[in-house]
Amino acid sequence: MAKIYYNRIRAGKWRLEDVPARWRAEVAAMLAADGKGGGE
Repeated sequence: MAKIYYNRIRAGKWRLEDVPARWRAEVAAMLAADGKGGGE
């Protein structure tokens, strides 16, 4: 599921704040690893 949310953020459809709390930390780590950061 984290990968799905990650892809939605990368596509500009979601923000990190839109990700369910259960997955938010993992998605934030994925974004940090690729240098995008969160909430952009």
